Amino acid sequence: MSVAGRLSQCLFLLGLSLGVAHAATVIDEGFDSPDALKDWRWLSDVEGWADQVAKVSVAGGELLIEPYTSYWLAGFHAPFLMQDFEGDFVMTARVKAEGLKPGSAPRSYSDTYIGIMARQAAPKAADWKPSDENHVWLAMGADGTESPSISVMRTVSGNSQQLVYATRQAWHELRLVRIGSTFVALHRVEGKPWRVTQRDTQSLRFTWQKMSERDMTHPGLPSRLQVGITATTDFLPTMQQRFAGLSDEPAAREFNLLTVRDGKRDLRAHIDYFRLARFQAPERWVGKDTNSLSEAELLSALGESLR
Repeated sequence: MSVAGRLSQCLFLLGLSLGVAHAATVIDEGFDSPDALKDWRWLSDVEGWADQVAKVSVAGGELLIEPYTSYWLAGFHAPFLMQDFEGDFVMTARVKAEGLKPGSAPRSYSDTYIGIMARQAAPKAADWKPSDENHVWLAMGADGTESPSISVMRTVSGNSQQLVYATRQAWHELRLVRIGSTFVALHRVEGKPWRVTQRDTQSLRFTWQKMSERDMTHPGLPSRLQVGITATTDFLPTMQQRFAGLSDEPAAREFNLLTVRDGKRDLRAHIDYFRLARFQAPERWVGKDTNSLSEAELLSALGESLR
């Protein structure tokens, strides 16, 4: 275990006596070694789908991913580098979305994102159907109309809802906290303080399929989930034009079994670090819905104080 991991465990034990939120580090990966991915798996390998990754490398203390045309919506898949985890957690990553031209932002029409996701394991490809898709994600990049943006998405039994927020082209720390069936999304733009993403109403660009502008609930998810890093690109125009229907089973299955190499991909995803920790909420939250808590209360427990 890393020094940071040992320190987090000490803070976890201290938190038990103080009645505050606490987290014990399980993964603290800075991608500073060529074998950094030895304990990770790609969803495509686990469930038998197409490989949608054009390039992946670990260099200069970063994980770099370039996905082919892909997107998480309804039954459609994108690259997902993952591990299995059981119980409540706090998952944090420092990421930046860059276009394939060094130093550029991803094209604004491309629905291009790098982010973190928690997903319920689904049947192998031969037995899969779109209604098997259950996941939540928090990502930054470019939406289909303007750039840059932050996306919060929830997919329940193959039905997706999304919120998109305006942001700026910069490094972002993204954080998903699971507390039972509730997920709290937080983000921090480089040089700025932590924000509870769905409380950031001034930056809200649009909502799709009546997504609630509060903390996400996803009832029915099992304790054990797949957690990790996802990268997507080129939903518009390639994916939408060729695979219309979005929740149509033949279209989603066909797409998930293809590697679309001739699309207009435009993402070099930079991941500086990924951290995962077991999480226990403060005792004062017991019996409360997080939606009843103020942004200040959430930030005091889930923001800077969690490492």
